[in-house]
This record gives sequence, structure tokens and C-alpha cells, in this order.
Amino acid sequence: MPASRSSRGFAALEALLALPIVLFAGLSALQFGLVLHARQAVQHSATEAVRSGAVGHAAPQAIEAGLARGLSPWLYGADGAADHLAAVARTQAHLIAGQAAGWVRWRQLSPTQRSFDDWAVPSLDAQGLPLPDSPEIPTDNLVARGLRSDPRVGASSGQTLADANLLKIEFTYGVPLTVPLAGRLGAWVMRSIDGCAAAQARRLGALSLGLAPTSASPRAWTCDFYDARDAGGRALPRWPVRVSSTARLQQPARHAGNTPDDQALAEAASLGIGEVALRPLVPLRPQTPGPGDGGAVRGGGRDAR
Repeated sequence: MPASRSSRGFAALEALLALPIVLFAGLSALQFGLVLHARQAVQHSATEAVRSGAVGHAAPQAIEAGLARGLSPWLYGADGAADHLAAVARTQAHLIAGQAAGWVRWRQLSPTQRSFDDWAVPSLDAQGLPLPDSPEIPTDNLVARGLRSDPRVGASSGQTLADANLLKIEFTYGVPLTVPLAGRLGAWVMRSIDGCAAAQARRLGALSLGLAPTSASPRAWTCDFYDARDAGGRALPRWPVRVSSTARLQQPARHAGNTPDDQALAEAASLGIGEVALRPLVPLRPQTPGPGDGGAVRGGGRDAR
């Protein structure tokens, strides 16, 4: 009998010690699964953005409207055309808030300024007359246009005309870490790894020497995500998910004031970190549902905040 009671005691102690480990492992797996699920939504949003830009002259407004349309089913969902428009408008506001807070970012990787230097032609109005100060990269007769020059690769951009007709963007979104314990602990660990230590005041006796600089880690761009807050000002760490998408232009890309320079093109192959130029999202204009928009759009119906 004493031996049996002793064995039961050890078994209970082992279970007590193992339970927190098993619980944490389960919570971590759940949080990882939620981030993977969110990544699919973020990738869909980027794909929708380049599709929208491809038929919208690669205008930032068209790309940003596509981001909102692509992300709205995951964030809010909809039961009809009217609900869909409302969900897209809410998503637009959500992205504006995230961009202001630093956990929503996007940039255009191609075409660049040098793409326009090599391949741009004057835009034409409805009567076929050139429009002043409105260059565009043509999308028609690519083979004939490319063969007309020698060499066939642009001297400035290193692109062919077909390459310059590819719209490439990079989209970074902070997925909220909402699973208890696992989410916040994961963000805390990554803050240390990525060099997000808070700046500390330096003093020499009573003399203040200012703030010590934060770490120069190449992943310091992630700090805004780990230190994100919700609408109420409470800490809500987010996991940065960065995706890219490419589509062939269906309408000529027209030069915009924020057309990227050649540095973005040089980083496009590896999708390196670089500097992300934030652009204000343009509020979505109310649209009347067309014949193809009447179907119900259903999604997760969840607000990622």
C-alpha cells in the first residue's frame, strides 16, 4: 500500500509539472496557426491590390482600394453587396489607422522611375492628342516596341519593356497576437532578437546626456509591430507578415509623384528590407454595385483589432 500511494503521488507531481508545458505548447500552436491563416488573407489582399492597379494605370489610389477589398472578407465579412461596401470602407479606415501606427506598410517595387526613363511615351487623350506632363509606359505592341530599339534592355533600368509592364508591390501587415500568454511572450522574445530595446536616458551625475540610441539591427523595422496598441491604447503586439504580388499591367502605368526610384527595383528580387515610404491611404469612394457584384461576400466576420 505505501508503495502504491507513493507512485500515485509521483504521477500527480509529474502531471502537475508537465501540464504548464503542454498548455503553453498548445497555445503556441494555436497562435502560430492563426498567423498562418492571416497570412493567406494578407497575400490575397496583395493579389487583389495588383489586380486593381493593373487596370487602374498603377495609381496608388487603385492599389490601396484593392488592398481594402482583399482584406475586408477576413476582417469583417459581408452578407450582401451593401454590407460588402460597408466592410470595405471599414477596412480602409482600419488600414489608415494601421499605417499611422506603423503596422501597415506597402511599397511599389516596379515600375520605377528608371522604367519610365527608358520606356515612357506621352499619354494620349480620347482624341489621340498627347497629354502634357503625363508620361506612361505602353502596354500594346510590346514586341514591336522592344525590337525598335537596340539593345532591347533599357539602358537606365535594365528592364525590357515586358518587365516594365509588370506591377510589383510589397505589403506588410501586423497580425494581432491575441492568444493569451503565447502571443505576448512570443512578441517579447522577438523584440529582444530584433533589437527593439527601449531607449534609455543617459546621465552623468545630475547632467542628462539624452537618450541612448536604439539598436541598429537590420530588423529594427519590426519594432512598431511588437509595440502596437489597440484603439483603446492598450498594448496589442502584432506579428509582421510581409508578402509580395505581381500582375501584368492591362492599362499603361502612368507616372505618379510617388513612383519609386531604382533602389526599390534593385531590392525587388530578394524583397529585402530597405526603406519603406509610407503613403496615406485614400478614403474609398462609395461605389454602386455592378452586375457582377450582386453575390454575397462571406468571410470570417472578425475584426483584427
